[in-house]
Amino acid sequence: MNAKAPKAYICNIMTQNGETDNYTLSDHVNEVEKYLGNNVLDYVFANDSDITAEMIEEFKQINSKPVIIDKEKIKNVNTKIITSDYILTMPGKILHNNKKISKDIINLVKKGK
Repeated sequence: MNAKAPKAYICNIMTQNGETDNYTLSDHVNEVEKYLGNNVLDYVFANDSDITAEMIEEFKQINSKPVIIDKEKIKNVNTKIITSDYILTMPGKILHNNKKISKDIINLVKKGK
């Protein structure tokens, strides 16, 4: 919490049955800051590409929904929300595209922001 380095959170793409049912982006972020401390997160990375009902069925995301981006409900108004198509699909799974997120984080660090 006291580190001077920027702090980032990578939000889930999908809700997780029994863990984050119906969680939105703000629910995730506000919950993290509830435990870390208020106004701790500098950046949040979130998927903004469409996830269709067909994808949900095809990738067997049972009882799981795409996390809705609701920036306006994030309590920490200083948090910068970075959105992009962060989806990587594999047989039976919808995952984060770690290479794309890593590239965005590296670019952020290079800019010195």
